[in-house]
Amino acid sequence: PPAAGMALAMQPSRTATVTIRIGSQSAAPAILTGGRRDAQVGALLSGAPQQALLSPGEWDELSVVTDGGTVTAAVTARTQRGDYTLFSGTLAGQSGVCTLTVDGGRVEAALEERGVPRAEWGTVVARVAADGAEPVSRAYRMAAERTRGVRLCWVNEYGGVDYYTFALERERRYACDRSRIRTAGGWCTVGMEAQRSRVLLSEYVPRQCAEWLAGILASPRVWTADAAGVREADVVSDSVEVSGVEMCAVAVEIRAAKEEPVQMA
Repeated sequence: PPAAGMALAMQPSRTATVTIRIGSQSAAPAILTGGRRDAQVGALLSGAPQQALLSPGEWDELSVVTDGGTVTAAVTARTQRGDYTLFSGTLAGQSGVCTLTVDGGRVEAALEERGVPRAEWGTVVARVAADGAEPVSRAYRMAAERTRGVRLCWVNEYGGVDYYTFALERERRYACDRSRIRTAGGWCTVGMEAQRSRVLLSEYVPRQCAEWLAGILASPRVWTADAAGVREADVVSDSVEVSGVEMCAVAVEIRAAKEEPVQMA
């Protein structure tokens, strides 16, 4: 995932350009993402809801594929006092995945600098258009800084990166595997592997959103993202728990991809 900030940038690590040749004949180069689904030029690389919450300390992204054309992007805040353009950018002549990053802290700071009271804030709309395709967008509702919750980001089925903040850490689980040998003096521990995991619970969301969140289970890479940075995580769950009918809560268990070493005496 890109670092926090407000930027329009290429993500070269997310794509590969492939050319098929048979003898002296070659097909036009194809841009491949890391997703399981075809990625069309200019289409949004995400199945996330078109509306989302965003808080200071959090960031989100809109990613599209460009094939040498022009990519334009803008972030606009709609308030009771009018519309404010908080960011705009253009890239041209490059091929691959292009990402617009939307930073909740930067949005909040920009509106405060303009003297707009929080009570008059409306939605913040991020918009990207690539290679003459129809623009794609997402609308954000700005929320107060979260005092709890865990934000995850993961590679989705299109090869983009999705983000969501799970509202609660429902429980923590601890496990320890010990390797022991029997000596003349009795049993002795010679090795130890400690694992700590967390069960995260979402807010109640529409079923379609819950099904999107369940895609975390099939993601090849998952991270936690917060003010301390981005750290790789491992999904422990073999299945995702979805409870509810029309409004659902989603639970998923994760652990750090790299556990801290356990000191042996």
